[in-house]
Order: sequence, then C-alpha cells, then structure tokens
Amino acid sequence: MSKFKTGLLLVQHIKHQNIHSVLKEVSQLVEKKLYIDFQQSFLKKPSSAGDAQIERNEYFNLLSMVYSRPKELCSQLEMQVLLPPCIKANDPRKVKQPIDILFVADQNSSNNLIELVVKEITCSNDVVLKVIGENEYVNQDSTKYQFDFSKLYSGVVIGGTFDRIHDGHKLLIQTALLLGEEKLTVGVADGPLLEKKIVKELIEPVDQRIENVIQLIDESKPGIEHKVVPITDPCGPSGTDDDLQLLLVSEETIKGGPLVNQERQKNGLPQLDVMNIELVGESSTDLSESLNAEGKVSSSAARVRELGRLLREPNRPLEDGKCYVIGVTGGIASGKSSIVKRFEQMGAFTVDCDLLGHRAYNPGEMAYKKVVEEFGSHILNEDGTINRRKLGPIVFADKRKLELLNSIVWPEIHKMKQDIIDEVSREGKHKIVVFEGAVLFEAGWDKEANEVWCCVIPKHEAVQRIMDRNKLSEEEALKRIASQMSNEERVSKSHVVLSTLWERDFTQKQCEKAWKLLNERISLGTKPLSSL
Repeated sequence: MSKFKTGLLLVQHIKHQNIHSVLKEVSQLVEKKLYIDFQQSFLKKPSSAGDAQIERNEYFNLLSMVYSRPKELCSQLEMQVLLPPCIKANDPRKVKQPIDILFVADQNSSNNLIELVVKEITCSNDVVLKVIGENEYVNQDSTKYQFDFSKLYSGVVIGGTFDRIHDGHKLLIQTALLLGEEKLTVGVADGPLLEKKIVKELIEPVDQRIENVIQLIDESKPGIEHKVVPITDPCGPSGTDDDLQLLLVSEETIKGGPLVNQERQKNGLPQLDVMNIELVGESSTDLSESLNAEGKVSSSAARVRELGRLLREPNRPLEDGKCYVIGVTGGIASGKSSIVKRFEQMGAFTVDCDLLGHRAYNPGEMAYKKVVEEFGSHILNEDGTINRRKLGPIVFADKRKLELLNSIVWPEIHKMKQDIIDEVSREGKHKIVVFEGAVLFEAGWDKEANEVWCCVIPKHEAVQRIMDRNKLSEEEALKRIASQMSNEERVSKSHVVLSTLWERDFTQKQCEKAWKLLNERISLGTKPLSSL
C-alpha cells in the first residue's frame, strides 16, 4: 500500500505503553500529517467531577507521550492529538486537512496483540487488518509536571512567537485547552518582541502565525471561545483582560509571569495563577546541529534548517548555452564576500561588482566621462583619476545627486558584469556564475539572475563588525545600516538565505548544503519547487 498524505488514527482498547508501536506502524503509511483521536473506550469514562479530573490528567499524559515521542520514531510525520470537543460545541469536529486513510487501533484480549484496521477513505469498503507484534517502544514516564486538573479556569492565556507550529507549541496550547473551560486567549509576538530571535527574517508573517494557532485550537477543541491577537509588549492582553484567571508559561516565557501580575496590579485587576510547562525540545541551544537535524523540535532550529534551502521558485531554469547565474547580496558587514569565496572554491566562476564599480571610475570608461561632466573636475586627483573621498560627501549629502551618480555608474557595472558572464558561458568551462552586489536589488540586477541569495546577520552583530572593521563609532555604523535596504525586504525577494552569524565551520556547512541543493535543482531543470 502506498503512502497517503493525511491520516486519522482512532485509538480504542490498547495499553498506553503500546501507543508508540502503533504510531510507528501508522507512520509507514502516512507521510504528511496524522490526527490522533483517543476514543472514550480508551479513556476512563467520567461519571463524576473526580473522574473528569482523571480523564484530563490522562489526556495530558497522552499529549506528553505523543509530543515527546522518541525522535527516531516517525520524526518526519506531523502528529496532532484531537481533544474532546467543548461542551458548548454544536457542530461536529472538522479538520482542515482532508483525511485520506483511517486507522483503528485495538488490542486483542485473547493473545494481547494489537490489531490495526486500515481503511482508505477514497475506497468504498476496502479494509485491511494488520496485526502488530511485541511493542518496540515502551512507555517512559513522560509526566514531568503534575497539573492540578481539579481546578479549572474559565479563562486561560498563553503567549509566544508560535513560528512554524511544532510539537512543543501543541503541548502548550492543548494543555491550556485542558485547563480552560470557556475561553483561551493567545498573544502572538510581533514587532520589537522578535528583534532577538535567531534568523528573525525567516519568521512567518504574524497573520500566518495567528491563522495557524486558530486552526490548531479549532481542530483540537471545537466550540471553545478564543481570542488570538498580535502583541508588541511582553504582557499583551494578559495585563489588561479581567476575564482571565490562569497564565500558562513555557521555559522561554517564564519571566513574563511576574511582569504580567505587576501590570495587572497597576490596572487594579486580580492576580493570575501561573503554571509552567517545558516546551518539547526548546531547552536545547545547540543550533549548529540543526542544519541537518530534521527531528529537532524548535522554531529556531526550524528556521536554521531553512538556511541554504530554496524558499521560492527560481526566476528561470538553466538555459541552453548559458551559465546558471546566482546573485549574492546582503547588508554591510554581512559576510557576503566570504560566502562568494566559498562558492568559488566549490567551482563557481565569481564576479565582484564592487570591483567593477571601481573600474567604472577609471579614465577611459564611459561612466568616468559622465561623472566628471556632472560633478566637475574638482573631484579629480592630480593624475586625473576620480577621488571618491571627495565625491562621497557630495552625493551622500544630497539624495538627488546620489541617485544621479547611481544612474550613471550602475548601468556601466551591469554591462561589464553581463559581458563577463556571456564570455564565461561561451567558454563553457563553468556551469555556475556567482556575482556579488550590495545594491543588487536597488540596481535591478536581480532580474538578470536565475536566483538571488541573501546573507543576513542581526543588526547588533553588523554594528560591531562595522565598528571593528571600519573603525567607526556606533552612531556612524547605525547610519550606514539605516541607509540600506532592510534584511526583511531583501529576504522577501530572495530565493535562498544564508548567515555568517556563527562559527566558520557552520557557515561552510550552510554553503555546502546550498551548493548541493543548487546542483540538484539545475539537474532537475524545470521541475517546480513543490516537487523538490
């Protein structure tokens, strides 16, 4: 039986310690997403308030088991537990992803073997019965935290970045849904709260993150009232809403508890109970292992894994008789020159547009004549060459003059660059040409490249590098950064993103990964990104 994109697993009469074995078996048939519904026959049927508390505690243990599963166990398959619907829910449970295959897991009491009934939804009544032998994974005690499920709350609030929803987020949100009876409020970090995030340029847009949280809530516990809003300060609605009683925090947001209650005290609101839960996998900070560690659970690690990957369709495939052209750009001190050198060592022919810019000012070049005509002979040295230190203050003090200079020099650089690339293509010795251009987008050179690759580093790192390298003050360094296109804008237009923030070996790993994937793309020709 071939693999299906999305599946639904109904868990009935099996022992808890056999759940991982069932998940392993199911993962052989599902490649994208698996919804898990623990049937009432699997749980203790609540007949009193005390029994309901036991069921909620049991659900929390099951959440921990699923979301803390061994990483070698179906780590590529996204899993999501479905909670019991809210009492007020009138509509049947709906999931956004269409279900392709249904599994029913039950335990045969006579021989203690697990029976897995498999039904392909698109077929009429085709049912396959699989028998699973001894479980390979035993249930470990994953209950690290004991929550008091005897005390439920009408309003629960949580906060976070919620970038690329992962198992840790699911554990946090679904635990909040277990503890909350009526309303869940979620603050999704945005703006200044993202400044110190690793590779923040690759964080999903806030509207998309909010939509993903809402989808998870609606699928997990239909009928519960929810409010999911962007926040730009640490407190958000938790500091102002008077219908909240519990703040559920993770290790990442634990410092926010006292701040929230201080804010509530200022606003004359009752204090919130604060509970702490560790997000699965978020405690590890060794991101150098993340580039190829697909199973690591962390938004930061997921963004790091995006480095070197193709983020959007190339401008065009490789054309007959031409080289595949990569334009590399980035802000000042981002390390783009070192990136280009690495690709040169891997076999690319490289072009430095900054050096071509220097050549454009040489006597005899077309740009030289036009610059002297526009800005006067007083910008020349005694030997007739252009003194760029005299020219610089003139153009940087007047935006119109800078635009005039660029309109003269950029087309000349572009022409020289294209002449070189055409010559390399004719020679046929190199398949890939990489050119570096700080003003690649501003000059419109991106239109001539098959792909644009962008190098990013945080602003604070760029400031320090500029101060060390150029011997400038912090204020001067910030001015240079402010005069350029932002990292976010560059990334939004780029096909691949790289970063030199970490040690040299990690930069090399990124480049090797990007180079390998690039060559695979070129060999695939016109196949779309979705097929890579």
